[in-house]
Amino acid sequence: MKFCRATLRATLKAAATSFSALVLLAGAAYAGPFQELADRVRSAPTPEAAFSIAQNSEDAMAVAEISGYVGQHQSFPKTEKVQNHLVTLLELRALPEKKAPAIDASAVAKGEKKGVLYRDAGVEEGKNWLGMALDRLRNLKFNLDAPKINAPKAPVFGPWLSVLLWCVLIGAVVAFAYYGIRHIDWKRTLARKSKAVLEEDEPERSLDEWLTAADQLANEGRYREAVRALYLACLLRFDDGRVARFDRRQTNWEHLARIETSPRAPAGIDFRTPTKAFDNIWYGFRTDGMTDVVRFRDWYHSITKAVMEVPK
Repeated sequence: MKFCRATLRATLKAAATSFSALVLLAGAAYAGPFQELADRVRSAPTPEAAFSIAQNSEDAMAVAEISGYVGQHQSFPKTEKVQNHLVTLLELRALPEKKAPAIDASAVAKGEKKGVLYRDAGVEEGKNWLGMALDRLRNLKFNLDAPKINAPKAPVFGPWLSVLLWCVLIGAVVAFAYYGIRHIDWKRTLARKSKAVLEEDEPERSLDEWLTAADQLANEGRYREAVRALYLACLLRFDDGRVARFDRRQTNWEHLARIETSPRAPAGIDFRTPTKAFDNIWYGFRTDGMTDVVRFRDWYHSITKAVMEVPK
């Protein structure tokens, strides 16, 4: 009875070994076109030639990921980076085509001769951990004929899914850049509003001195500084008309707030527009040259006329 059980066990083990060898031989005999195509694309002299090779391959164009990638870059300049990514897609598709190592039939036969059928049924050889692992693998391969359940296949979106993912990625990058620029502008605005109109070590000047300085700076081509001199002359004109006191420690926006809320503010005078223009020209380094100087001179004359009409 023991001999029959040992013989049966040995027969099953020998059959499993033979089946595994046949599977490996069958895998080695199969080789698809994608690895060869990946090698041709990699060795192409130019990225354009690489894309032409892939586009002329019916096998490659039958794969949605590869055809979608080729279609996306059809109208864009081809680069080495794009060529390498195309090679990667082809090699990923070629993974199931990798050839198994060649099997020596004589070695397989010798291995079978070492089985229980060619030994004494009463003698059992000790196995190490590697042998036990190989036995488990053989058992797994032996059970490949188990019935399989056909699960419903998910719809394949093809290149549309890739286009959608690219759109989401580009949208995220654009949004990140937009909010980054907004944050930088916000920080710059805070820095502008925290600076006084006069530096601590800058000397005091009268209204006439600022007007004279504006003419000299404009004649020297220093239009940005001429605009600043005219803006300070406007602030001193409001001070002279007792609309709002000039304070060298305050910012241009703080002066504007006091001018707009002053009970002696001239009717019909919009000083917010000159303040915004001064902010862009002086702190933002944006100037149109003499055009800005002329504009601020006109604003100064308008403010002077309006302040003089305010009742004492």
